[in-house]
Parts: sequence; structure tokens; C-alpha cells
Amino acid sequence: RIGPDDEFKSLTDATDIWRKAGDLNLVVSSIGDDKNFASDKFKRLVDSCPNTSIVIEHLAGVGITTPPYTNYEKALEISDRPNTSIKVPGLGEITPRPNRLEPEFQFHNVPPLFEMAYDSFGADRMMWGSDYPPSAGREGYQNTLEGVRNHPAFAKAGDTEWILGKTAERVWGF
Repeated sequence: RIGPDDEFKSLTDATDIWRKAGDLNLVVSSIGDDKNFASDKFKRLVDSCPNTSIVIEHLAGVGITTPPYTNYEKALEISDRPNTSIKVPGLGEITPRPNRLEPEFQFHNVPPLFEMAYDSFGADRMMWGSDYPPSAGREGYQNTLEGVRNHPAFAKAGDTEWILGKTAERVWGF
């Protein structure tokens, strides 16, 4: 994993490692926050590496948030670059955990972050990420999967097949 703002002291240009990954047919998994992914610096970096497949981790690192989603909307502009895809976490990563856990374990007041990512990337450029082991202490591994599998944003036929496997298969060549 490489952060969107990481600097490498041994390189004259931080983009060298990103370009080299593309030359070697490696995928760069990038973890950061929505502010870093929204930056013009990151967009220039991606533009300078068109042959490098880049996976934006953790829904662009948006985390638990409330409107306005200004940085997140700006971060999603990276979807204009065809060499990018985005990982979708469990709902526990973007929604506060309920004070009392009910047997059916429902999240309430879920922000529209999945819908926004879907509108930008489409299901064929989105993939599920369990965030295990941290997810075990939030909603649990199975609930991360079910939260994506049953989310209304992915109700169109074929969406969950892409998000739960086909995108990763294409990106990593499984």
C-alpha cells in the first residue's frame, strides 16, 4: 500500500515507484483520506501513471461523516481516470455503531457514500474490502459482507457479482 501523499527520500520523483509498478504490471493499493485523494497533487500523480492500475482503499478514506461531502465528492473525481478502482468497506467503517446491538444488527442513518461511489465508478470498478481484522471489532466480518451484498445502491442485476469478485479478478488478474 502506498499513501496518496507518500514521499520516498531515495527517489528524485515520488511518481517513479508508481510508474515502475505499472511497468511491472503490479497494482498500487493506495490508502489515505478523502482530502488527500481530492488533492490536485494526487490527480497529477495518477495522470502521470496511466499504465498503473490504482485501487483507492476504504472508499477514499472518507470514514464516518456527515454532509457536506465536499472532499469526498472531489476525491471521487479520480474515477475519470480509467486506471482507477475503489474498495467498498463494510457499513461499520462509514456509519456510527449502534449503542445497543440488536440481533438483526441494522445500521441507521447510513450516509449516501456507496451511492456516490457507484455513480462515479460503476459496479465494474468497485470491489468489496472486509477491513479484517479491524472490522471484527466493529460490525463483524460477516456483516461487512452482508452490508454490501444487501445495500440498495447495488440492487441492479450483476452489481454484487462485480463488487464481490469480478472487479478484483479483473484488476489483479486472478
